[in-house]
Amino acid sequence: MEGSIVLHVLCSRKAGYLTRQVSPQKSMKAKALLDVLKAQLPFQDTSNLEFYLKNGQSPKEEVQPDVTLGEQAEQGASLIVKQKGEKEQGDVLRIINERGILTPFLASMTGKDLVEKLRKAHDTNRESSLHLFFQSPNRDEQLLRGEYSLVSQGVKENSTLIMREQGQNIELTFIYKDGPDGDVTEVQSVKGAMIGSGLKEVMKETFKLSAAAAAVISFKLKDEEDEVLLIDDKMIGEQRVMSGVTLTIRTKLSFMIMSSKRPHDEPKHYEASAGVTGRKFADDLKTSFGFDAKVPVVVQWDSRMRHTKKVMLDPDKVLANQGMQQGMTVLVKDTIEVTAVSLTTGDTETITAAPLSMQGKALKELLKKTFGYPPKAPLTIHFEIPHSKDLKENGKTNFPLKEDVSLAGQGMKENSILTLKHHLDVMVFCSKLSGFGSSHAMPASLTGKQVKGRLRDIYSIPLTSQVLVHFQNAQRNAALCWLEDPPTMEAQGIEDGASLIVKFDDKDVISPENSALRSNIKENTKSSYYYAHANETDMPHEIRYVAGGAPRQIEKEEEVGDDKPTKVISQYSWADEGDIVCLYISVEGDPEAVRAAGSGKNGQIDVSYDIRGVELRVKGEDKDYCLKLPNLANEIVADECKHRVSAGKRLTLKLKKKRKGTWTTLFAPKV
Repeated sequence: MEGSIVLHVLCSRKAGYLTRQVSPQKSMKAKALLDVLKAQLPFQDTSNLEFYLKNGQSPKEEVQPDVTLGEQAEQGASLIVKQKGEKEQGDVLRIINERGILTPFLASMTGKDLVEKLRKAHDTNRESSLHLFFQSPNRDEQLLRGEYSLVSQGVKENSTLIMREQGQNIELTFIYKDGPDGDVTEVQSVKGAMIGSGLKEVMKETFKLSAAAAAVISFKLKDEEDEVLLIDDKMIGEQRVMSGVTLTIRTKLSFMIMSSKRPHDEPKHYEASAGVTGRKFADDLKTSFGFDAKVPVVVQWDSRMRHTKKVMLDPDKVLANQGMQQGMTVLVKDTIEVTAVSLTTGDTETITAAPLSMQGKALKELLKKTFGYPPKAPLTIHFEIPHSKDLKENGKTNFPLKEDVSLAGQGMKENSILTLKHHLDVMVFCSKLSGFGSSHAMPASLTGKQVKGRLRDIYSIPLTSQVLVHFQNAQRNAALCWLEDPPTMEAQGIEDGASLIVKFDDKDVISPENSALRSNIKENTKSSYYYAHANETDMPHEIRYVAGGAPRQIEKEEEVGDDKPTKVISQYSWADEGDIVCLYISVEGDPEAVRAAGSGKNGQIDVSYDIRGVELRVKGEDKDYCLKLPNLANEIVADECKHRVSAGKRLTLKLKKKRKGTWTTLFAPKV
């Protein structure tokens, strides 16, 4: 057995799909060649390599080390090398490469790996555009996609590779649909590796359209039923735009509109400019289909370009930039579909048509009926807006449902998710215990006194100790407030995720015989400063306590001012703003006080400032609202303090600092 044999060495993914051609002697035993390859191939671990031979169309077979190469390999055979346990790499494909040579490649190699291999072979600049196409026997030319293997894309034995770099041209047919004299057709030769936005500019220049004109470009592939949109920031080759493709450019779009006002009517034909904004488009639809101009509408359509089921209209983008296509069916409605989940029972219900004009209170009552809650059951409801920037606002991931605001007014959108809880999850921090707080679930209907009773049980606080509790809601700059005994947690504005700070005196109540006075007398006897009290006797009951019924009024004082009740403003926030400290009372925190303030121009607001205090009084029709802060952390300049009313939104007090410096707390410490 004389002469040499040509073998194509194909390495698996572990060696970067390295290929090499070797020409050993036919009489060489396979083991000798394998030892040489182990020393040369870039596998990290060569102790567990496996070697297979593939002769022509025959199945691959494991190499026999003690048999000569001439006895088990044919000329041009493929020698496949992989690590033991590595996922099976599949078969070998012989493809006509870019130079017209039949070359073996692993069928599992991805398009991206093949592109990189050809870059190295041709010394192509990595920054240049390089796209591969393949043409299988009896099939049209197709783009080779980077993320998929050759075999999964339909590359077959004897397929032909076609490589295109920047500068090579393809011939395309352009059609302009909105010309004054009807359709206009042009055939153009363009660079095959340009991006979609570049091709759009070429088409605009071809039909003498303004560079700023909004336009939609679509084309149809042979294996697709519907037209697809040209994507601006993607190479046209990756979008399968190749020679012979026809592209259509439109500056106007026609739709079939369905309306929730007339759900049983046939869709209505409607035409709009591709350059109109989503907001203007929605307003025009409201007028055309009889919707209330003051109520927002939802505009959505089935997506052809994305995996999402529905696409929502973006009010700030023009139609051309929202993936809208000619002839699609668009739904306009003044209701939204939301999903509600009860965290108490685990049940889920879908509200298919919640009016955007519905108040939060009405939605809460509807959900109570839907889930079978008692009418008076206190519910905590939050909602999440999927795929919305609003989720990042102030670091919040959900929003509380506001009873006196419409769904549209509080930003609820299609496919929002509502969570219902018959309890509040709160974090409890105890001043006497170190470490992190603990989470507890408490019914929102508990009064402050009942909450303190539960905390007494949780922390084993003796009955002789006084329990003091503050609460602070989770949102940024939320005020720290006292937990009052009579009102419920819901009535006091405690929200889900709030923190409770518990303080208590763990010393027993001191009885009279163990008081400091008696202890001093026992210790010092006659030398005690309090010795004169040593022989005190208890006063008789009838002398110590005075009885005689209810107090009797002696004389009536003249009434000053009106007798309207006053409600304390407890929900506020503050922030250090450099030279001033701002206090904020928002409509979310105290809607009654903000509404009573109106515009603040008719005497509803009365603010007095002191060197270390401020008092705000809002004069309402039925009651007044008061915020009194008498013990500020630092001094202020009363004459330079101001207030501002943002009607229906918030009240702002601007306290001018007397001295520069950052306020880390609003109140001075108690002495």
